[in-house]
Amino acid sequence: MRYTVGYFNSIMEVIKNVPNRDSLKGKSILITGATGLIGSAVCDVLLALNQEEFYDMKLLFAGRDKE
Repeated sequence: MRYTVGYFNSIMEVIKNVPNRDSLKGKSILITGATGLIGSAVCDVLLALNQEEFYDMKLLFAGRDKE
């Protein structure tokens, strides 16, 4: 997938509006279906939140894609 500036800006806007996001600090999160449309978007949001806000989350993503 090629990420555009618009997509990146949308992700940054979403992480500002995640409800109860402080409850995610230091948590381990497993997401299955990470290569699907919804799963990949959730992964992108969590990755951005973890990187931009330093939430120290352990993120595990599982998907099945031949690539």
